[in-house]
Parts: sequence; C-alpha cells; structure tokens
Amino acid sequence: MAERAGGGTSLRGLRERMVAAANAIAEERRSQGSFSSLPSQPSNIKSPFKPVIDGSVLKNDIKQRLAKERREEKKRQDDANKETQLLEKERKSKIVYEKQMEEKQRKLREQKEKDEQRRISAEKKRNEMLEEEREKFKAVLHRTLERSSRVDRQKRWSWAGYTTVNSQNKTVNKHSTSTEKLEQGTCGLHRQMSSTGLQNSVAKKTPEKRRSSSLNRRCSRLHSSTETEQ
Repeated sequence: MAERAGGGTSLRGLRERMVAAANAIAEERRSQGSFSSLPSQPSNIKSPFKPVIDGSVLKNDIKQRLAKERREEKKRQDDANKETQLLEKERKSKIVYEKQMEEKQRKLREQKEKDEQRRISAEKKRNEMLEEEREKFKAVLHRTLERSSRVDRQKRWSWAGYTTVNSQNKTVNKHSTSTEKLEQGTCGLHRQMSSTGLQNSVAKKTPEKRRSSSLNRRCSRLHSSTETEQ
C-alpha cells in the first residue's frame, strides 16, 4: 500500500510537472508570436527561459511507470490469489482428511461392535451346548444308575432264590442220605437176619427169601439213584 501511495504521489507530481511544462511551452509560443513584429535582437542574447523537456518523453516515462506499477500490482494480486488458493486447498484437504478419519473411526467402531456381538453370540451358544451336554450326561447317568439298581435287585432276588433252592436241595439231599443210610443199615441187618433165619427154620425159607430179594432190589435201586445224583 505504501508503494502504491508513493507511486500515486510520483504520478501526481509528474502530471503537475507536465502541466507546468505545457503551460510554459504555451506561454513561450505566445510570447514568440507577440515578439515576432519586433526587430530581431542579436543572437548572442540568452533566452530567459530554461529548455523544457519534450512532452512525448514525459508521456513515455509516465506510461512506463504506470505499466510497471500495473505489472507489480498484478504480480501482487497473483501472489495473493495463489496464496488464497493454496490456503483454500489446504483447508479442503484438511476437511477431506478429517472426514476420512471420522469414517475410518466409525467403521472401526462398527467392526468392534460386530465382533463383540459375534463373541457374545458364540459364548451364549457354547454355554447352551454345554448345558445340553450336561443335561444329556445327567440323563445317561440317571438311566445307568436305574439299570444298575435294577440289575442289583435282580441279582439279589436270583441269589435269594438260588440260596432258598440250594438250601432246599441240601435239605432234600440230607434227608435222602439219611434215608439211604437207614435203608442200607436195614438192608444189612436184614441180610444178617435172613442168613440167621435160614439156619433156624426151613419152613419160613421161601417167604423170607422173597422178602430178602425184594429188599435187595430196592437197596440196589436206591444206591444207583444216589450215585446218579452225585
């Protein structure tokens, strides 16, 4: 601005000088026209007026100065426009970068939320599967325990029945053994008696012999049955 003000002041001064020079030239011409009727003076007389610069030279100088000022002003405006454009470009780039960062942060938050929801869902599903497996294991264990208790009861019942039957068989066997022993003793005694009675009485020989043979057959049958059972 100071340069521009200085340029304006110099231009104003040039204009004033140009006006003064033009006025001087006009005054000189008027004076020359008025003194043309006078007798010619000697040539050695010096003119009281100083030589004046031609107006065309002043105009060219002014034009050059004005053109230079315009170029400088245009350059300053161009530089200012470039700086403004650069600042605007930086501002837009900053806005775009901030928007990109916000979008990136938003996507990261959404992805994090999705991952958290996926993790919670997987954890819930895993807990449900564990609960189902636990219930199945409980059911299998319950059925196994019921089956084991039922088998144990059946074993106890069969063992009790076997014990009862075995005790009964032992009782029967003992009774049969005692009966057999008694019959064997009887058979032996009868044999002795039969042998003794054979010598005492001939008339009773035939009935005693028949009775003895029947007892012998009975004893032999009992003895064979006892051996088969053993």
